[in-house]
Amino acid sequence: SPRHLVKTGFIIPIFKDTYILGMQCRYMSKRRDRTGGSVGESVVADLTLAAQNIVKGLGLSFGIYNVFDKNYSDPVSADHVQTAIRQDERNYRFKIDYLF
Repeated sequence: SPRHLVKTGFIIPIFKDTYILGMQCRYMSKRRDRTGGSVGESVVADLTLAAQNIVKGLGLSFGIYNVFDKNYSDPVSADHVQTAIRQDERNYRFKIDYLF
């Protein structure tokens, strides 16, 4: 586990609560792996734009995860060959919800 873990985020309504902009940022200090080595610290930010009830019941969201394309890894248990697994680079997600 990291000695320091900080998460912060905010949500801003943009237009009559129909559109919402959200951002989350996470900091993790270095962590030890199972061999006694360490995995470096990381700062990762995510950004999401969501639209709710564009048409009755329809919601859309678009997210950019790991906005700054940071390379970071997480230490893993002895069940794995490697001591740490590299996490996702910048990626994009689009979601459609329809409630009826």
